Amino acid sequence: MIKNPIFFSPMKEVSITSLPKPEQDVIVLFNQLVAGGVIRGLKLMPTSSHEQYDGIYKYVVKEPLQNHVFDKNTDPLGVQDMQHSAEFASKPYVLEYKHNVDALIQEFESEEQESAISLVVAWEIHSLM
Repeated sequence: MIKNPIFFSPMKEVSITSLPKPEQDVIVLFNQLVAGGVIRGLKLMPTSSHEQYDGIYKYVVKEPLQNHVFDKNTDPLGVQDMQHSAEFASKPYVLEYKHNVDALIQEFESEEQESAISLVVAWEIHSLM
């Protein structure tokens, strides 16, 4: 349950009504967390469904910079030690979504280029052992 008076205005809660089952649910939930202000500082850029990776993102810090700094009540996912004193936008990075991290590990073993992926968004982490 994610509740905070500054997140998801005006309803103050995430719209997804069940735990994520397929990868598509993970994508929906993550995008809601970014759009709802729970996860700040990411700009998401989709890729075509026939391309190798699920998406591209940039780190973006905009005024007011204080909105990106960790605070237990107002920004529990904020940055503890802010390195930027002015607005900033990073280069694009590769984003991959998975329901379970094991699926990504299996892809690495067969075809995927793990060095190209900078951020993995997943619901579960299991062990292949």
